[in-house]
Amino acid sequence: MATIDRIAVTRKAQNMLSAGQAVEAAKLFSDIVAAHPRRPDAHNNLAVALKAAGRLHEARDEYRRALKLDPSYRMARLNLGRLTRQLGRHDEALDCLAHLLREPPVDRAAVRAACATMDEMKFQNPSPVARRILLSLFQRNDHDLQSLTPTVLRLLRTNRRISGVLDAAVTIYPNGTPALSLLSREIADPLFIAALTWTILPDRAVEAWITLARREALSQSADGRLPKAGVDLLWALAAQCQTTGFSQFTTDAELALSQTLAKSITPERPAHIAIAAMFLPLADIPAARKLYEHSEYDPSDRSPRTAVLQRGIAEPDAEARIAATLDDLGPIADMTSRAVKVQYEANPYPKWLSVDREDEPRGLNHELSGRFPNLRAGGLDLTRPRILVAGCGTGRHAISTASRYKDCSVLAVDISTASLAYAARQAESLGQNNIDFARADILELGRFDARFDLIECSGVLHHMADPLVGWQVLRGLLKRNGLMRIGLYSARARARWNNLREKAPTNDPATFIRKRRTDLLTSPPKGAEALVFQISDFYTLSGCRDLLFHTQELHFTLPEVSRALDKLSLDFLGFATLPKSAEQAFRAIHGSGNKLQNLELWDSFEQDNPDTFITMYQFWCQARD
Repeated sequence: MATIDRIAVTRKAQNMLSAGQAVEAAKLFSDIVAAHPRRPDAHNNLAVALKAAGRLHEARDEYRRALKLDPSYRMARLNLGRLTRQLGRHDEALDCLAHLLREPPVDRAAVRAACATMDEMKFQNPSPVARRILLSLFQRNDHDLQSLTPTVLRLLRTNRRISGVLDAAVTIYPNGTPALSLLSREIADPLFIAALTWTILPDRAVEAWITLARREALSQSADGRLPKAGVDLLWALAAQCQTTGFSQFTTDAELALSQTLAKSITPERPAHIAIAAMFLPLADIPAARKLYEHSEYDPSDRSPRTAVLQRGIAEPDAEARIAATLDDLGPIADMTSRAVKVQYEANPYPKWLSVDREDEPRGLNHELSGRFPNLRAGGLDLTRPRILVAGCGTGRHAISTASRYKDCSVLAVDISTASLAYAARQAESLGQNNIDFARADILELGRFDARFDLIECSGVLHHMADPLVGWQVLRGLLKRNGLMRIGLYSARARARWNNLREKAPTNDPATFIRKRRTDLLTSPPKGAEALVFQISDFYTLSGCRDLLFHTQELHFTLPEVSRALDKLSLDFLGFATLPKSAEQAFRAIHGSGNKLQNLELWDSFEQDNPDTFITMYQFWCQARD
């Protein structure tokens, strides 16, 4: 073949590929491969073009050729993993991606691809590869571990012993006596222990097992014995109970027995401390603080014992210190705001343990210009944006935002001191130092002089007496052409739980919520209401209160959102967290282009697909200035 200018032809082919001319680009890349058959990058480039042209099996062959020439070619291996997943060959895809995760540096793209692959796997049989990947992720603090729980639960179910124990627990919950030990050695699976320690496991069978297993442990402890499962599982059980706010069914006898145990144990009996911690906060167990004070801690230690002691002693101490230093940006005078504040002081929401954080933050300008080409940038600083997170709660959203956008500065406000202290402590532990936290009611921010490029307010306005009043205050804090990311409850999506919702009493809401949860778990709702058992919030005290027993909650329809946007002189830009399946289904009906910004069409779509916005309407909008 005649000599070709490889660099020039590659550039031309890449331009064609960017312009959507995949077939033509593949022809040029084929010419390069023919001229340079020993170059792995040439085969990789050809594979990319073939994939774009829909020739998936040919693309797979080219990726394999690239890797045969250079087994260390990480991009080709990542591309092959993604493609084999697309072809439905999930085991092959996972093997390919696992190769990238064996040695540092950890490839974040490979982690995301591996998690997406495992999320689609049914796991009819045990998967050592998936197990190894999951256990490695549980040793990290830069990944949203909660998102792994569906995969973990499916994989654990391939263990017949674990599956049998969980099923047995369901049949006798909450007061039955099991015919077998629920805390035998076989149940102490390292993956189960990691998940109990670092996530909330949203599963009725797991909750039934926790309820009965901790009862078994308490009974044996009272007799001076310990379960055979091992101390790590006991601490992991304690971690789950502490994280969920002791939402599990508890008898008066169990509570009394655990209180007696807490008063009598010493630091020399750490396993018994773990058992008491399945029922009581560590502050109520004197030996727990002594155990903590006499222990040495390695920052990289992810053991369940360390997790429980840190969360129960060190973290509350840090939050008390932080709470005394928080700035006040104004009074909280509104009666509804005060009632909501009382709820979140008692039950900061959500109690989270991990969050996705970006290794390389992206510029806000690059992210938005790619998604919204008609964005008006005049008056904004999108390279160093000033961001307000209004109603930040316990900080998960604010920290994620602060880590996502390059060179941004974030002010995060909330009415709850307890929530803010939790948020600031988490930011401090993660080294996220571009956030300032302050106490404030949105309704009182109108006196604030600062103006923002972006205001994010998710899951907050619908807890106000008049959401539009609060939204109007925030609108006034935008710079010219300022941006908003708003989250509001969908009336259609939330309608499934209308019959389950109540206001929790202000006196002893915890007992009320535990009773209501036990009623639901023992007499499960049917039909659409049953989806509540798949939601993580149901399995924690603070989350369940926010989900079903909030002191103030309003819902929106998309026509109401549209009217509010017009009233506030805001343009709808698009949804922020739309499931891919929903977008694909919408495009199949209406096509793409500006139809995606048509709320009237989305309202029609939601009528036929009421679960589309089961979490919230999350959308971007921009000021008309």
